[in-house]
Amino acid sequence: MPAALLIAWLLIGIRATAFLMLMPGLTGQPMPVMLRLALAMSLATLIAPLIPVPTQVPASLLALVGAVGAEVLVGLLMGFVGRMAFFATEMGGRIISTEIGLTATPGVEAPTATSEPFPALLHRFAVVLYFGVGAHLLAIGAFTRSFHFAPPGLAGLNPAAADQLIVITSKTFSVGVQLAGPFIALNFLLTLAFGLLGRSVSKINVFILSMGARSLLGVALLGGAATLFARFLLAAFSRLPSDMLVYLPRP
Repeated sequence: MPAALLIAWLLIGIRATAFLMLMPGLTGQPMPVMLRLALAMSLATLIAPLIPVPTQVPASLLALVGAVGAEVLVGLLMGFVGRMAFFATEMGGRIISTEIGLTATPGVEAPTATSEPFPALLHRFAVVLYFGVGAHLLAIGAFTRSFHFAPPGLAGLNPAAADQLIVITSKTFSVGVQLAGPFIALNFLLTLAFGLLGRSVSKINVFILSMGARSLLGVALLGGAATLFARFLLAAFSRLPSDMLVYLPRP
């Protein structure tokens, strides 16, 4: 029994490490490796007494390697799904930057304030809201419940996991467009208004005027859109537990 407990604790820690690898920290940036490992082992120590220990443990080295790989896959997938709302803010911020004429520098990681100010602002706002409303506790609770669907050493995915991941990804794109929706509408109205003005008064340099007006009104709209952003982000955070568990096998 002690050997089974030790193996179960290690497998829980491996899943927790993979899970925390993609979850945001307080600064919005990935946590240091040593801190991530310490949190993962602490989380495994707290969760282990709450989870029934499987009666069967990997009997060979090959089976243990397979179990470790499955735990890493499930943990990474849970962390990826848990960070979807932040991907939506980054996407929405880049769309907003384009719509108000302050095009962001394309990036593949969490945006920085120096290269992508608007995506970085939305990303930091989402991080503050995430920890402020306790959404991180929902994510940890969903992680704990995952062991009731996929016990340590017996991790796996349901047959519809790929379809579920596509649906969750589509929701992320939807949230990103919803965040940028007011700015898309603003850009459309300004383009229409300055197009009509250019047709009426041909001597006005519509292009130069529209650039300044678009940036000025876009920044003003951004100052009053925090409540709208919070509404969509809170809805995304409330879906976290179900989205993180939907692809796991059902008993």
